[in-house]
Amino acid sequence: MRRVGIFCALATLVFSAALSGAALGQPSSGVEMTLVRQAPWRVPGDPLGIGVAIHNEAAEDLPGYIVTVTAHSRVLSRSELQQSFSTPPTFEASAITALEAPEAPVPAGGTVQVTLDDPVDSLQSLAVATEGGVYPLTITLFDATGTEQLAALTTPLIYYPSPPETPLKIVPIVPVNAAPARGPNGAFATAPEQTSGELEDALSGEGWLRGLVTSLEEVTRPQPPPPPRSNRRRGHGPKPPVRPRGPAPLHLGLAVTPRTLEEIADLSDGFDRETNGEVVTVRSSDAAATAARFVLTQLRSVAARDTVQPLFVPYSYPDLPSVESNEPTHIRDQLNEAESVFDAQFDDAPGRAWVFPPGGRLNADTLAELASENSGQHTFVGERSLDEIGTVDAHGCPEPALSFACAISIETGSAQTTGYALDEDLQLRATSLATSSDPRLALQELFAETSMIREELPSRADRIIALVLPGVWAPAPDLARDLLVGLRDAPWLASQMPAEGLRSVETEQVPLRSRRILTRLQSPADAPTRTYEASIGAAVDELEKFESIQPPASLIQRLNRNVLTSESRSWWGNAVLEARGERFATDSRAEAERELAKITIGDNPSEVRLTSRQAKVPVVVFNEASYPVTLSVHLSSPQLQIDELYPETVQAHSLRQLNVDVNVPAQASGIFPLSVTVEAPDGEPIVSRNISIRSTEFNEIALGLTFGALAFLILFYVTRSLRRRRTGRSEPARA
Repeated sequence: MRRVGIFCALATLVFSAALSGAALGQPSSGVEMTLVRQAPWRVPGDPLGIGVAIHNEAAEDLPGYIVTVTAHSRVLSRSELQQSFSTPPTFEASAITALEAPEAPVPAGGTVQVTLDDPVDSLQSLAVATEGGVYPLTITLFDATGTEQLAALTTPLIYYPSPPETPLKIVPIVPVNAAPARGPNGAFATAPEQTSGELEDALSGEGWLRGLVTSLEEVTRPQPPPPPRSNRRRGHGPKPPVRPRGPAPLHLGLAVTPRTLEEIADLSDGFDRETNGEVVTVRSSDAAATAARFVLTQLRSVAARDTVQPLFVPYSYPDLPSVESNEPTHIRDQLNEAESVFDAQFDDAPGRAWVFPPGGRLNADTLAELASENSGQHTFVGERSLDEIGTVDAHGCPEPALSFACAISIETGSAQTTGYALDEDLQLRATSLATSSDPRLALQELFAETSMIREELPSRADRIIALVLPGVWAPAPDLARDLLVGLRDAPWLASQMPAEGLRSVETEQVPLRSRRILTRLQSPADAPTRTYEASIGAAVDELEKFESIQPPASLIQRLNRNVLTSESRSWWGNAVLEARGERFATDSRAEAERELAKITIGDNPSEVRLTSRQAKVPVVVFNEASYPVTLSVHLSSPQLQIDELYPETVQAHSLRQLNVDVNVPAQASGIFPLSVTVEAPDGEPIVSRNISIRSTEFNEIALGLTFGALAFLILFYVTRSLRRRRTGRSEPARA
């Protein structure tokens, strides 16, 4: 009776709070409330299965409190559901007081978790409900007197009085992607104050990545049935054992980022760890390597399951339209490097037919690039990559004005791509898992969105949707498990692998809905700056030059993969991460420049003096690298009529001397410049210097003319002198 009395006193307060918008979960008097646990759906007789956390940020203890639960009417549309996420419904169908003033206070700055396990049937409106779907619940926190509302939140309750007969087909896509942890130099970086790196922690016993893979391993294997129950019935002998069937395994698409897979494999074999610039080698027997091997084994096991379809993910989880716009050839490189990693790590590597584009972003040019690489015959496309479908009334599929729940076909020139269009609102719910301050509430809203799509046309079996989970996300292990188990066991959903879903559509003879893909996409708001893109371009140019001198394949592979890693979407939207991502390009460019700087021209004299028209000029090229290099020595001088290219291979830590024939043109002497340039085989200069050729050979004609002129002058003056003497003798003496 006391609970009923308190409820009556609080009913008006709850209603007015809902009207004023106070039930949005916003703090009041320094107190907040968040959802920490909720059973994804309920059936008659179940407890509510809700846990909330009360956070007291006030300066004083909260001495007591009362928690009420209000049920609202069943939502009838997706728009009404989404409205309830931000503003709770104003109509109260029924309410209960779920918790009365516990003796233990909530200390200042402390948190207390509260469990609400009253029977669902205690909410009268649900006890008499006959239709399944989403019924919003508002949980309100009052002070101990029931006179002041402190906080509130609204969460969707998915309630099915009877099991749904026709579930909605859903294709879950689970990315396994971690921010790259292996640095540009090949070592796994560790923060100065830490003893292990980010990926090491993620793979450890309590790490998020281990939790995600462990949950995947659990939900994709056949579940054993619960133990049989054998009850002896009075007077009738033993009752036959009851062996209920276990839940069917979750069918899904697995999108493992090759860079992440590669780094896990690197850790499992032993690795280099860098802290404060100091690099130490971690052996394969170390706990970090052992943990990596455990997760790698689990991941391989999951990928090999009959209920799992591995998808082909580009090497570093890049935004494909951005790559196609900035470095078109990197589409091919991203695919080739991904294939190399998958072939090395998976027994049955995913082919290129099903390509998973990060973020669901594709455009016509990107699809054309994929087609040119015999890739992407099937894919997943976000709504913002597709043209709108005529009028609003024609948007839905297979029924107008409802959610688009059909497989699609895209025509791009001579190629055809089939797959799934991603529902934008559903993907917004999925993204909230990674961005919300209350991720458990975001998860419940995601489940509610799928239920509401099903309830639009509850009797149709030909509808199918795809759900892509966040790719840049480090979920708490409990949340990841709740999500995957919920998708497996939800009675209103029937999970399928991507190819399985298309086959079911063909079996039911449902035509694919033709969609047009956009030619150009708007750059996302969180995309890197133009400076970032320029850093990638500069690194690409330098690496192309470096690769042409034929350095070791392992070195050029590491540097090229570094540049591809800088294109990862994992860096987007965070200044610190973006700086880390750019370093993969700038550091690789700098390393290539340092390697090229090991090729030098010897200290030839800056001037060579020739005493004849023909001579040999020595040119020495040094290679201080630890590997042989292939290059060309280019000698040019217009005045000396030299323009020669000498292909050379210079061994490691050695030199190569060329003796170049130099011919001084006839009737010429003086100083002639000779340009010596060491070039990469692709023609890009590596190092150059100028040598002056000084010719001291006398010119025969000029010398003859000089002596002729001298002889003429001598003859002239001799002849003149003789004439003067003769003239003086012939003149008569004067009187």
